[in-house]
Amino acid sequence: MKLIEKNNKKGITLIALVITIIVLLILAGVSISMLTGDNSLLGNAQKTGPANNIGAAKDEVGLAYNTAMQEYYETKYASTNGTNGTFATKLETAINEITSKGRNHGCGIVYDKDAGTITITNGGYKVIGTVDTTDDSAGISWGEMKEANGIDITPATGQVVGYDDIVKNTKDYYGKVVKNYTLTDKTADGEDYIFRIFYAGSDIDGEERIYLKADPCDARRLPTTTTYDAMSADGKTILKNQNPQWADKRLTSTWDYNEQATAWLCDPDNFTNYKTTGELASKVKYVIGAPGVEMYVKSYNQTHPDGYTNGSTKYGLLKATYTSGDYGYKYAFGTESASNYTADNSIDNSGSEQMYCKPNTSMWLASPSACSLFSAVCYVYGDGASLAYGYGSTYSLVPLVSLSSDVQLQI
Repeated sequence: MKLIEKNNKKGITLIALVITIIVLLILAGVSISMLTGDNSLLGNAQKTGPANNIGAAKDEVGLAYNTAMQEYYETKYASTNGTNGTFATKLETAINEITSKGRNHGCGIVYDKDAGTITITNGGYKVIGTVDTTDDSAGISWGEMKEANGIDITPATGQVVGYDDIVKNTKDYYGKVVKNYTLTDKTADGEDYIFRIFYAGSDIDGEERIYLKADPCDARRLPTTTTYDAMSADGKTILKNQNPQWADKRLTSTWDYNEQATAWLCDPDNFTNYKTTGELASKVKYVIGAPGVEMYVKSYNQTHPDGYTNGSTKYGLLKATYTSGDYGYKYAFGTESASNYTADNSIDNSGSEQMYCKPNTSMWLASPSACSLFSAVCYVYGDGASLAYGYGSTYSLVPLVSLSSDVQLQI
């Protein structure tokens, strides 16, 4: 009997083991199904971060909405307590402050006044709210969070960046294509216009701005008939800000032809066709035909803080100088003596997405050259990868867009 009992115990142990294995396999299958798929734990975990961020951003938008509505009613019924403006304008200001003050929780927030919608994007997901901007407003009606399907900018395909992001990481962002600055027109060659982040700072126009520069387009010969007195008020200011060294000495009513050509490039009245009518339209301060050489130098040096090496030749930091009595600007690297042009292959024509110099393409800069030849204006010589002077020639425009610092750029 003892022997039989012993064998029975072994049999029970084996059966228990088999049952245990079967149960574990079933549980493993259930666990795998729970961890994978769109509605799995992992899938839901991927949504949790964006959902939390978007939820927090929605709360901020709601507060901004209440603030705008309160100010609107104060303006309407007790004008001494508020400022003039429509509710939509006040809401736009309040929403822009969310991002400018860092309360957007990493989300892109775009308010389209014309469509009456607010779009919040984060981590490949988006949510759209419909805004009622009538006096008896019903608030914001939010839709469900959905996959962005290419509208949101995800880490894999791009991102949304603002002023603070750019100034802290200029080498990472300068040269990046901006996807939400678009034009309905095509270039003279029938292509889409491409705009890139070119500069960010407060030292050009006296306030924080982001500047985009178009890829070379629409080649033309510069007119030499724009006098200082004939410029728009904005044009006069921009001309000074783009060429401060020159403007300090040469803002007179009597100009040489190269200065008149520069004035034409700096007058925004001549380049209204390059102003977007899309979602960033309200953020555009002005558009001119090209950046000035001083801005070009600042942008170039920020992406080349250690200079540029081509083969065995090292070029130091780029400089643009104006000496009283000259016709315009000269160039130099490091401690070199300034000249009307730089050496061939001295400008990087491969880095920063070829934003500073593009092979086989020459582009104007909105600054007069020191060269005494007729109407000599600064330009980038694409074939020689150098800075030089051009006169009576046909080179590409590179429209420069000045944007307010509260803008959100999709790159």
